[in-house]
Amino acid sequence: MADREPDPEENDASFQDLIEGLEDIGLALLDASGRVRSWNAAATRITGHDASEMVGRPIDSLPVPTGDAREGGQAASGPAVLTSGATESDPGWRSRPDGSRYRAEVKKTPLPGPAGVPRGFAWSIRELDDEESRDDHRSRRLEDELRRSGDASRRKDELLSLLAHQLRNPLAPIRNGLHLLKRGGDDPRLSIEIYELMDRQVDRLARIVDDVLEVSRLSRGLIVLEPQHVDLRQVGRQALEARRPEADRLGLSMVVVTPPAPVWVRAEAVRLRQVVEALLENAIRHTGRSGSITLEIVADAAHPCSLMIVRDTGAGIAKENLHKLSEALASSEGSLDRSRGGLGIGLALARGIVELHGGTIRVESEGNGRGASFTVELPIAGPDPALRSNPSPPFAPNAERLSILVVEDNADAAESLKRLLRLHGHEVRVADNGVDGVAEAKRCHPDAVVCDIGLPGMDGYAVATALRGDPETARARLIAVTGYGRAEDRARALSSGFDDHITKPADPEVLLRKLVIAVGRS
Repeated sequence: MADREPDPEENDASFQDLIEGLEDIGLALLDASGRVRSWNAAATRITGHDASEMVGRPIDSLPVPTGDAREGGQAASGPAVLTSGATESDPGWRSRPDGSRYRAEVKKTPLPGPAGVPRGFAWSIRELDDEESRDDHRSRRLEDELRRSGDASRRKDELLSLLAHQLRNPLAPIRNGLHLLKRGGDDPRLSIEIYELMDRQVDRLARIVDDVLEVSRLSRGLIVLEPQHVDLRQVGRQALEARRPEADRLGLSMVVVTPPAPVWVRAEAVRLRQVVEALLENAIRHTGRSGSITLEIVADAAHPCSLMIVRDTGAGIAKENLHKLSEALASSEGSLDRSRGGLGIGLALARGIVELHGGTIRVESEGNGRGASFTVELPIAGPDPALRSNPSPPFAPNAERLSILVVEDNADAAESLKRLLRLHGHEVRVADNGVDGVAEAKRCHPDAVVCDIGLPGMDGYAVATALRGDPETARARLIAVTGYGRAEDRARALSSGFDDHITKPADPEVLLRKLVIAVGRS
């Protein structure tokens, strides 16, 4: 006699007898659509819903606490489980009809039917005790930490990729320029053009390195402002003139619009100029030839606040990217590449500096191809009480021939600086280490010493201390020119005896200005 096919109804009856005897695990049979066919007493005790209430209803109608979607979401619906053919587990918080909450693990397992086709599934719920809840909570917390770590790692990789891209861009024309200088013969006009190109790219590289270091210091809270009364009109004009050569080369129109009266804020002028230059550079990069860029300075006494607005007629920002960029301006999250909703490293730096000054920065655009505007809002201040009516005399680098000692262990850096200073009429000696620098200073009694910090044997700090401690060299003006550019590096240089501190690569005009002060040294 052939074996009889198992009767699903008999199986269900046997299963029902089994589950009714369980006290700690709530069990139910569900049909293929996810509706409850049977419900045991343990399920009633755990959930607070009895069989008369649940039989015939979808299992997903069981409520979860509102606002707790992360941990309280129900497991996938019956059909989804049947399709996957796998058991699904869903630990999390639930709520009973009386409002009490409980933590439980819910599982759904497909039940095989004739010919292997699932005909429903078993649903179980088990309340977790305190220890299990703690273990589950620790597990979820670990998952969250791992996810956050992964997000941070991804953002770091994106930033490093962006940094590599920004560094390679100026390196490419520099390498091409070097090749042209090797093979270009004696054409003086070609040489001048290449020199100008390479000078622009070196300046850009220096700004990128400075920006990266500044962003790092901002993120660690290491920047402390030394605010003074600053006229935003002057800051805006200086920033615009610094970026004008690049705009002129690309055929862009750049104008600054300012009110007739000063717009005073309490700020560090150098920091604000960094912000404006970053926004102008972005506008130049995203505005095509024959486009225009406007920098407007506004004083709004009604609020009271001041505004610096950079507008361009360039590529604009799509609505979806404008939203992302606005979020990036309001937080430290999000992409920093304008093509994906940001500005590059300059955005993070601009945002951080503006926030340090108690201000905000926002972006507006009407869409692709319709330009963009970035607005910096800062608290307004009253007029500078220490404002002097007599301006400082103009810079005259060749006012007097100076005796200058350069202490620098990089031969190329020392030679180029020696040639630069001699070009401006100064007498220059060079020492390639700290010990020889101190000895040479005792021999020649220089008006000024330009000294690196990272020297072999005796570093620049020790050189400054030795020169200040010797009556024969104590009167020399000491200027540190170094790659160490943090605030604490500057403070250490000044406390060691240096009169000034300049971060490499030094702007030649800035260095020359600082050196001529030695003429009037008492």
